[in-house]
Amino acid sequence: MSATAARPQNADVIAVPLKKHNRILKRSEFLKISEVGQRCHSKFFILLYVERPQVRARLGLIVTKKVGSAVRRNRIKRLCREYFRLNRHRWPKP
Repeated sequence: MSATAARPQNADVIAVPLKKHNRILKRSEFLKISEVGQRCHSKFFILLYVERPQVRARLGLIVTKKVGSAVRRNRIKRLCREYFRLNRHRWPKP
């Protein structure tokens, strides 16, 4: 079975990725958040955040190698980014 055969082909689905300006990409930004941010954790995630009402919500993801192969880690990141993109309206706007 090919990779395209495994995916449903739906013409109504439009892929809209999370834009780079909505993501935290730089190491310095991650370090700053870990220093001054607040922390929540569960069995599978650690959430670091900084409440900044004047700035739009952004997302940064780090998935440890303990999770598995690069393919698995990248899939987790894609799913988390998609969830954030689809539910972004729930976060306060600046």
